[in-house]
Amino acid sequence: MATDFQVKKEKFSSLACQIREDNKDFFRGKTLSKVYIIGKSADDKPALLYPKNVPEDIKEKLNGAFTSVFG
Repeated sequence: MATDFQVKKEKFSSLACQIREDNKDFFRGKTLSKVYIIGKSADDKPALLYPKNVPEDIKEKLNGAFTSVFG
């Protein structure tokens, strides 16, 4: 049986794939794992981490999807 984290991660991945479809120009040739990783914040909660080259509008969309799933 899947843990709560796994279920939430799967829901977020689905939303991230939709964001990828909507922004094909940026994501062309990139896997989602090269755009973000799910890590932990200072207070040990799940958090999105990005490399340097992710545009702010993509970050905002991914952060919105992440917040809607992980709260």
